[in-house]
Amino acid sequence: MKRAISIAVLALPLAGCGRFFDCYDATHVGSAVNQIIVVHSKTGKRHEMHFWNSDWVLRVLHSWEQGDELVVCNDMVTNKTKKSSAPCGDFGCLAPWP
Repeated sequence: MKRAISIAVLALPLAGCGRFFDCYDATHVGSAVNQIIVVHSKTGKRHEMHFWNSDWVLRVLHSWEQGDELVVCNDMVTNKTKKSSAPCGDFGCLAPWP
């Protein structure tokens, strides 16, 4: 019984239809401190992502502007417009919760 519960708890985040593994194109909408808001290019949904709170990451994020084209993956967001990237925080950028 304990084993089944453990497997279920570990499988739950992966049940997001592969959202932990797929990357998607997005447009940068805005940022505040160590988080950004993007709009998914295909679905039009807004997503908020949290990044590591370090001086380097904050400098990178604050150089990004509204309208920049991004590629969002679980461990990294790449700004195609600025040709720079920033690593995502603890739970990654494709966590199944908002």
